[in-house]
Amino acid sequence: MTYKVLIIEDEKPAREVFRQMVEAGGERYEIVGEAANGKQGYALIQSEQPDFIITDITMPIWSGIDLLNEIKRSLNKMPQTIILSCHQDFHYAQQAIQLGASAYLLKDDCLTDTSLLVHTLDTLIPNIIDTHAKVKKQTELEQKLRTNDLSISRNLFLEMIRLRESDWNDYLTSICFPHSMSVHAIALVELDRKSLRIPVTNDTSESELQLWQFTGVNVLQELLQKYGFGKVISLDSSRFLGICALNHLPPDLTREITQAFHTFLKLNAFVHFQPLNKPIIEELSMIRNLYHEKQLFFYESYQTANGAMPNGPFFTSLPSDKAIYWMKTLKDAWIGLPFDADKLILFTQEAACNH
Repeated sequence: MTYKVLIIEDEKPAREVFRQMVEAGGERYEIVGEAANGKQGYALIQSEQPDFIITDITMPIWSGIDLLNEIKRSLNKMPQTIILSCHQDFHYAQQAIQLGASAYLLKDDCLTDTSLLVHTLDTLIPNIIDTHAKVKKQTELEQKLRTNDLSISRNLFLEMIRLRESDWNDYLTSICFPHSMSVHAIALVELDRKSLRIPVTNDTSESELQLWQFTGVNVLQELLQKYGFGKVISLDSSRFLGICALNHLPPDLTREITQAFHTFLKLNAFVHFQPLNKPIIEELSMIRNLYHEKQLFFYESYQTANGAMPNGPFFTSLPSDKAIYWMKTLKDAWIGLPFDADKLILFTQEAACNH
């Protein structure tokens, strides 16, 4: 592993010397920047996120102590910091250590023993490894908690749609659904896994699928809440149901949802957005049907939806494999209608020619 190092020193010759000392450590250290004072160094810390900072104490504008104060005040993580000083003053060392410095070296000692600086860096590497492990563990814990929250929300929803109509009202009350808002609607999103650069296989980890769930819920929920209220349920790793109450009907919400999933998950998404003609409290049966339907109508119909049917559903494109399925289903349905014999023969011939 290569560790990133930032050098902060107001005297250029000294910076050159310290840079050469670090470079003597080989490929395990990469110098990502140099600065002439603490303020410049702080900007580089934000942009480069170094693992190590090597900094002087006495500098113009911001001293090394000023820099440590600002890092401690405003940043979440303190890099491993080595203070270099000409002062054999315990007060400086005490201040630096109290502010989070990892080591305090005298410049004269570094010049006498040119390996001292790299040796000090080497001794601090376990601290970085330990910090990375703690961050990873914390991230995994937070992800687990979020996933548990998703599972709880999904289980409550599934339990609700299996129960009586009266339980639907209790569920809406529990999520603080604002019945007074003018537009009640349903949004159903299905991720197009085929748009992934790396296809999903049986080897795809459960944590990766859970990350999709968590991200998908947040993307859709934040977008719906931009226009009012939205409660999003992750039905599985690639399907999301949004129950929403909006202040008004955005003119192009389906495209916004599609674009948001493409931006944040790098995936195409098929979106079914259904404004409701009745209050959502009366639409439990329709929501049940949506949940149980495995093949939804995701077809292109913007002009029809926005023109002839202003309160109707909005759609995005149906993928080709599903289009073939629905063409066959519709043809079978039409052929099964009670036409007279002549019309049935003509229709069957035309269907065969177009298949």
